[in-house]
Amino acid sequence: MSLKHFFTCMALATLFAAAPAFAAPFGYIADRLPNRIAVVDLATHSLEAELTPGFIALGQPAVTPDGTRLYIATIVPRQVVVIDTEVGSPTVNTVIDTVSIADVPHGVAMAADGSRAYVTVTDGGPNGRVEVIDTRLGSPTYHTFLETEKIGLTTAPLSPEKLEVTPDGRHLYVGSRQIDLLRGGAFDYVSVFDLLTAQEVGAVKIPLGGRWTRFAFGPGGTRCYVARWSLNEVLVIEGPPNFRIVDRFSLSTDMPSDPVLSPDGSTLYVSDSDADLVTKIDVDPASPDYGGVETLAVGPNPPRLAFAPDALELYVVSDGHIHFAHGASVNES
Repeated sequence: MSLKHFFTCMALATLFAAAPAFAAPFGYIADRLPNRIAVVDLATHSLEAELTPGFIALGQPAVTPDGTRLYIATIVPRQVVVIDTEVGSPTVNTVIDTVSIADVPHGVAMAADGSRAYVTVTDGGPNGRVEVIDTRLGSPTYHTFLETEKIGLTTAPLSPEKLEVTPDGRHLYVGSRQIDLLRGGAFDYVSVFDLLTAQEVGAVKIPLGGRWTRFAFGPGGTRCYVARWSLNEVLVIEGPPNFRIVDRFSLSTDMPSDPVLSPDGSTLYVSDSDADLVTKIDVDPASPDYGGVETLAVGPNPPRLAFAPDALELYVVSDGHIHFAHGASVNES
């Protein structure tokens, strides 16, 4: 089974469902090609099941805070798919609902309280936006798009893709693009929205750098780490109220992507599918080794990383295998 190009869920820790002691927690890994979702037993590092519901082009997934439902966007058909992830449920690991949309959805992020799912949507033109799905069980508008809560992209409305909610649940970060003919080209932006008002409160212009990868937040959510896929660097962005780039780490690898921060906030891990490496960066400002870089050799094409629920293992998905790292060593399952 090839796990190449698999997309790991935003945080495997959120998929640790409240369950009897004998039920193992699961990680869900979405595969663009050939469009399936692998269900991984995190206790045994083994493949529990494969979901092949027939949709095409899986986007960025998200799970509810209680770990009972997974939301993932698909391009064909254009919809957000809902999968039951509650351990012990009679419908666990099956598609239980879909929410259709006219334009193309890309990523999904979940509100901190689980009441909303935010979806980046593009129409192929200048009308990119963030749609909002009601995810409150029992609500009369459950699993419908809330037209009155739609979030327009003011600064950069082109091609919105990745999005993340800050750890405190207050702000939404969106990666998108804008063409500025007066300044001579296209620019990428990280736009920040206040989820209490659904208004953009600031944006940071960053170098144009290929496709977007997910964002990683430091402790307290005040700093955001962004890997620039074609620029061989990781940017450190400061959010409200300053909205600026405060640091950047140059890497020796060619295609850095998918940054994930260790639970204590001291180490950033960045995958590189071209160099078959995972890079560790010391991002603790108080550390004498701040900015120090070392690499871990893994299997080919490691596009996605995530920490296990116990925060002791870093999972690395690469070309047919799931690796798990302990400190500076990498084991294979």
